[in-house]
Amino acid sequence: MTLFGGAGTSVIALETSGWDTFYSSWLVPVAQCVIPMAVALAVLIAVSGLLTRCVTQKDSEAWGDGRRQAWTLVGSLSLLAVAVFLPVHFMFRPFADGTWLTGAFLGLAALGAALVLLAPHLRMRHAPRGSVWSGPGLPRPAAWILPLVWAGLVSCFFSWGAHSRLLVAYVTLAVLGVAATAMALGQNLRLQVEAQDENGKADAAASDYVLARLQSLGTATPDPLGISRATELSRLLSEDLSALPAGAVTSAAARVLYAVRPGLTWRARLTVVDVNRVAVTMTRNGRHVESTIISRESLGLPPLPPKLETPQLEQERGLARAQLLTGAAACVLVRLSHVHRNLRNGLCGAERWRSVALQVIATERALVADPDVRLRLLKAAVDEEPCYGLARLEYLIELFARTPKSTANRLRFARLMDTQLRLAEKDGHAKPGWEAVYMRTLYGQAAMRINSCLVALHEDGEPAEELLRQDSAVLTDAGQWARKLADECEGAEGRPGFVRHREENVRQLAEYMKPVAESMASTVALLTERARRRAEDTRGWNWTPPVPEEHPSPGLALHYAALAELADEHRVSRPYLGDVRDYLAFVLATPEDRQELQSDPSFWTIVRDPGRAELITGTAHGEPVGMLDLAPFRPYAEKLAQAGITTFRKFRQRTSTDQRQQTLAAYLDVSSLLVSHLVDIATLADTHEDLASPKVVQALLAAGINSRGELRERAAADKEGLTRALTLNAQRFGLTALPAFTDPDRWLTAVMS
Repeated sequence: MTLFGGAGTSVIALETSGWDTFYSSWLVPVAQCVIPMAVALAVLIAVSGLLTRCVTQKDSEAWGDGRRQAWTLVGSLSLLAVAVFLPVHFMFRPFADGTWLTGAFLGLAALGAALVLLAPHLRMRHAPRGSVWSGPGLPRPAAWILPLVWAGLVSCFFSWGAHSRLLVAYVTLAVLGVAATAMALGQNLRLQVEAQDENGKADAAASDYVLARLQSLGTATPDPLGISRATELSRLLSEDLSALPAGAVTSAAARVLYAVRPGLTWRARLTVVDVNRVAVTMTRNGRHVESTIISRESLGLPPLPPKLETPQLEQERGLARAQLLTGAAACVLVRLSHVHRNLRNGLCGAERWRSVALQVIATERALVADPDVRLRLLKAAVDEEPCYGLARLEYLIELFARTPKSTANRLRFARLMDTQLRLAEKDGHAKPGWEAVYMRTLYGQAAMRINSCLVALHEDGEPAEELLRQDSAVLTDAGQWARKLADECEGAEGRPGFVRHREENVRQLAEYMKPVAESMASTVALLTERARRRAEDTRGWNWTPPVPEEHPSPGLALHYAALAELADEHRVSRPYLGDVRDYLAFVLATPEDRQELQSDPSFWTIVRDPGRAELITGTAHGEPVGMLDLAPFRPYAEKLAQAGITTFRKFRQRTSTDQRQQTLAAYLDVSSLLVSHLVDIATLADTHEDLASPKVVQALLAAGINSRGELRERAAADKEGLTRALTLNAQRFGLTALPAFTDPDRWLTAVMS
């Protein structure tokens, strides 16, 4: 029995009829219009992507962002118009010949002529040995073909009949869209990295490492004092970078897709030949640009230690691989900067990849642990490019760290920093991209001059006071650089806390350095007031300390502690600053912090005060110091003690052969290079009986002497300077009564013989 059969059938028929009407009246016409549009647009974009190599010179300088975006807009609108007009014209015939068509064609022809004549005009290309003419931005075939095409289109438009003028205008629009889009896409900074091993297999780990390096080249964790903060070299954005997928199938598919992918301009293929070599090949729009072989030997890196056990061998091989890939990233970045002007600012004057690679490898402790190797690499980077500002600054800092910290040496390096500032400065301000180098240089100029005055006050006596009198502008210059640093960190509008720098790393550095600069300027003001009171023999202090940050970082707290201690030493009221003990308790977190602070002249008054020395040293001067208490041995003290290696003599016995050194390295889970460094320190104590005490070795280490060879070189080069530096360390550590310091000629004669 069927209920409501007729009504149900009518409803279904009505719904079916409505769908058929919608399908035939709307979906089919829309599909007939949209599908040809989409297909035409996809084909035009793919053709534009394929033609980038034909309309962009491989070594021509890339357009600026404004020009590239303008022509991208022109090309995109033209391609869209071509895709839309294709079905619309044949379906509806909305256009006919007329005066409007002549005007539209002339406008398209004018844009085409501008594209050929103005967009790729002659440019001066940046090269390592100076600027050279790079020629037109168009390759030679395209430079002839495109003008001929445009001339032919103009001729056809005005010579053919009225029935063909619309077709000629349509072809003209298509040519303009494809040419403009292809040229604009060929100027992009999009980079794809492909890494492979010696067998040609994709190496995803190497690709990821190089991609990360390209974005973070030059960055590093800052030290508490700020002067060793690294500068970010790369201006590449994450959206500009990609990697070829790993795997045979996905890699092959990706190669096909990327062949027509619009905007993927640059490709870098890295081949890790072996642990000592990597090959870098770069292409632009599918055309070969450059191939480079990077080897550890050419970079001056030490060879892998022979006869290593498996764990240490793998560790050293991984380190060598990271060094090579870092060099490859530097090579890619510098090559890109030769074409893309916006990348040059961040390189601080670098034009050769080798100098950038040397500087980055040397300044990253994870890549080079040996300080001698770091210094040698930085020197090589400066030799390669003397005007590479970042390498020059890092070299000065590393060199200063190894120089005895006398007043004369501090002033000498301050003057070297003055020349560094002139390199980073233009019209009284930092060069674009040099902001971090500029601020670090200003910090070094002020800090070295301030510390030279403090050394003269505390230790060097009359010779240093005379030196400061001869260079009476020391305090004036220190104050000038400190105030200039504060101004550089402050925004142009003068609003508190406003920073005018756009780059994130520069903004963070400016925020960090601003209170530091204010603290240094206040220190200079206090020392200047002291000099004025002594000259005029007056009483009373016209000095007010800065208002400290409520939540300072440990590095900033150290500056506050130094300023508070200087004020306390001269019995000056400092109402805003906290207690020195509180600041030091917050700053001194590790034994290395304590040892470093003992060489800071701001705190020598505390170190020499038996009642307060424990604030910094952590121990009383009279407490015994053993080999395992020294900073180089302290991280391994527990394992060495368990093995019964607690004295220099036992350490030398247990490392008397290469095999024993490798065994100890495996036991401590460190590289054999580090064990060799510890052996050099232990050998210092065997140089002479007066040097056998760990306390004496501690003073030698504080003077930057880590081996018998370094001791002999220092003694031969500057015997008096060495004696003076060791005497200062003996006073700081309370060791002046030891024979090594009461009669240093005994062991100096033995060392130099």
